Amino acid sequence: MSRRAHFIGRAAVVRGAVLGRGAVVRGAVLGRGAVVRGRYALVALTWLLLLGCADTSLGGGGDGGDGAPADIVAPRPEAALVPTCTPGSDADRDGVPDEVEGCDGRDTDGDGVPDYLDLDSDGDGVPDAIEAGPDAARPRDTDGDGVPDLRDRDSDNDGLLDGEEDRDGDGRVGCCRARCGEPAVGCPSVRLDQCAEGQRCLADGRCSPPRAFLCARGETDPRQGTTFGDVADAVDISFVCRAPQNDAGGDGARGRVEMRVERFAAADLALALPRALSSQRLQLLAAPAKELAVTLAGADRALLGFAAARPLSPADAARDDDTLLGAQLVRVAASLPVGLRAVRLRAGTRALSHDQKPMLRRGALELESDTPRTLGELRDVLLALLLGRAPFELGGSGSSGAAAPGPAGTRFRMRLSIVRRTADALALVGAVARAEDADDPARVVGLLLDDLGDGTALAGAEARLEVACEPHVLRGRPTADILWVIDGSYSMRDQKQSVKDSAQALFARALAAGLDFRMGVTTMVDPDKYPASVGALCSGAQAGGVGGAGADRFLRADERAAFERCVASTPLADAQREYGMLALQKAIERHLPRKLHPRYIRPDATLAVILISDERPQSLSDLINADPQGLAGYVNCTLDASLQGHLRATYAAQHALLSGQSHGGEGRAALHLVGALCNSSCADDVAHGYIELAQDSGGSISNVCKKDLAEDLERIFDSIIERAVPTRLQGRAISMSLALAHAAADPASPPSQLARSRTRGFDVHPESRALLLVGVPVKTGDRALVSYSRWRAAGAER
Repeated sequence: MSRRAHFIGRAAVVRGAVLGRGAVVRGAVLGRGAVVRGRYALVALTWLLLLGCADTSLGGGGDGGDGAPADIVAPRPEAALVPTCTPGSDADRDGVPDEVEGCDGRDTDGDGVPDYLDLDSDGDGVPDAIEAGPDAARPRDTDGDGVPDLRDRDSDNDGLLDGEEDRDGDGRVGCCRARCGEPAVGCPSVRLDQCAEGQRCLADGRCSPPRAFLCARGETDPRQGTTFGDVADAVDISFVCRAPQNDAGGDGARGRVEMRVERFAAADLALALPRALSSQRLQLLAAPAKELAVTLAGADRALLGFAAARPLSPADAARDDDTLLGAQLVRVAASLPVGLRAVRLRAGTRALSHDQKPMLRRGALELESDTPRTLGELRDVLLALLLGRAPFELGGSGSSGAAAPGPAGTRFRMRLSIVRRTADALALVGAVARAEDADDPARVVGLLLDDLGDGTALAGAEARLEVACEPHVLRGRPTADILWVIDGSYSMRDQKQSVKDSAQALFARALAAGLDFRMGVTTMVDPDKYPASVGALCSGAQAGGVGGAGADRFLRADERAAFERCVASTPLADAQREYGMLALQKAIERHLPRKLHPRYIRPDATLAVILISDERPQSLSDLINADPQGLAGYVNCTLDASLQGHLRATYAAQHALLSGQSHGGEGRAALHLVGALCNSSCADDVAHGYIELAQDSGGSISNVCKKDLAEDLERIFDSIIERAVPTRLQGRAISMSLALAHAAADPASPPSQLARSRTRGFDVHPESRALLLVGVPVKTGDRALVSYSRWRAAGAER
């Protein structure tokens, strides 16, 4: 007896009627006026019963065969008989007469349902009501081959299946509009005098051009072989949104990344994984119903991952989200066995999951082992600690540490995300790799480590997976000029050394992001002693001076050694007086206007300022000394409204400069402060003035008391990169599913698919979703098309 249900047009759920690939229709007007009512669902279910189908769930689900059950509608008694095919009638209510679809029992797609009862006769994902055209009695035959489009899986004979061109089966190309202001399901709304992105509204109400790259969302027209003019659809950039296939041009497989979904209903957990990762569920000893552990492995075992669900104790369940989530990684670091230690911990970023659950993203541990141990052994130790178990409780020989030991090493990296899915349960996902493998830019290990550790692969058991495609027109390479204002006093020796030690990692971070950057270093000189050198930049050519021919300039990305010399020497620094506000202002002003000289701030550069000092501005100290009674409140952590107003008035010039209100907006910048904060252990003077300027300019604030500033500086650079990159993904991508095709502005230029890479290819910044093209020539006007999978919460509309 067959248990396979009728799969209507690749769709999943029947509630009234099913159209295309899963669009749920409730008496809606679809296509060109065809009204599809709930009656067809009864017809389809009746056929299932007559075919002997004992299981009435629609197999396959919506996520590529993950087996999720679908909702069904029970047949009414009056629908006990299958409608006969009668000329002049329309048994499936799709607007196409029975005799047109065929009363000879024809079943074009071989799904067991005759065409006259099938909403998608050829099974290409585009409904018959749309493919038939405006006159359903004489259905459209686009390529003139004698087979109407509703029975032709490649209507325009361009070598692409109609369902791959019109992926959602709605009869339109992405979000492109034909008429100004018309609504489009699943697309941003527009005003009555607007069209979609890339189109303009004509006086007669039409949108021009009828199809544009920016509104197509990776779709092409199944009725036109050249949707966008000069380039055939078969070789257009839209290939990255289609199923993977081998490229005849010789650059290997290309297309979207195919993902699979693994669901664990009892633990309310779903995982989206690429085929490159194998998985194994562990048999935990005496596990409660909601506890789960799954191990993951890359093909070469250089990366080992895990996902898990853990019920909470009553005491943990009563804790607030921040405390509970933040404690997990700290507890692991504090509980490591003898011979294994955490040398660095990054708590992660507080965020929300795709379905608005509290989440801690991208926590990180760096570990060292006294003796070599395999990656599998280390992963089992960490996973057991996260679950509150001993390693032997993971299932003994069934654990992946034994099944996939991986390479041995003594230095490791771990990435982890934790989600509080319910009040009494946590879900987590992460991975481990040897440090040398994760740090090798020529390998994908580091990328996969970050991808698994960012939590995007994790969802609730009922979440749906869908493919999205985003078109972007690029605006050239991101550019930034980064100005460092460093307190050179003796008390700053440890912090200066930390900046110098971090230089290699910071330069590499910017280069990996494809950032065209320069560094400018100045110090807080006394204007009475060195008036001509206030705000001048160090070239590194002279260890003791700022001035001199050609010395006042930004350093290029290939001058890291000069940058380190400038940081170490901070020339002309005063041991007693720190004029940071004056240095910041003059360093910007003396390098404006932007177009005047190549040594000045570049016209297209994002400007960022990093100020490092363990004191408040000297000018503020002078004010307090001049009026110790009236301004005594500046020594407090917080300031009253009067002092806040006085402070902003005192530094009005700096606020106007960084906000873009003066100098024609050319000095606009974000100030990132590494300074003395409230209750700092290394200084009594809170860095008022700097703090407010950083807040008002959209910058960041870090504590200067740390001897090791590496983590804070990395976060600052991430923020600078985020501001400099103009192109960002709109949706929340599952990182491992990202694929990108790039084409030059010339429409005749053949597109190419770029690899995920930090040396030559593309990447996406995890927090800002900034699109980074690295080591690839990019010009303004180039096109990029990004495909990815994303989660949809159960019941959420598109």
